[in-house]
Amino acid sequence: MAQEECNDPARVTVVDTMSGSCGEMLLVEEAVRMRALGASVSQIVTPLEELKARQVVFGPADDLKCLVMGGRLNPLIGKVGGALNIKPTLMLKNGIIEKEGVGPGLTLMSWVKTK
Repeated sequence: MAQEECNDPARVTVVDTMSGSCGEMLLVEEAVRMRALGASVSQIVTPLEELKARQVVFGPADDLKCLVMGGRLNPLIGKVGGALNIKPTLMLKNGIIEKEGVGPGLTLMSWVKTK
């Protein structure tokens, strides 16, 4: 998209972060840091590809309804889990979201404080 809209498409290099906004931010910050040190585009892209392969994002699912609507969770399990206040911990790795574990329901901020 950016490459198509740019006056000089050869100056735009697209890197699929295969991540959410947090992982994307880390890759952008690293690219900016390397550019400030004088690295060329080719010298930036390779380390970014290596970094994104090691990147894993964890987080709790606050609302099971979204997981049910997205087809990631059986509706019956969603209702039972919601009634018992059980929340899955999700992992985003290599562009794939997987369930990492399950635990008692916590708000997002209380989960962050315990980690």
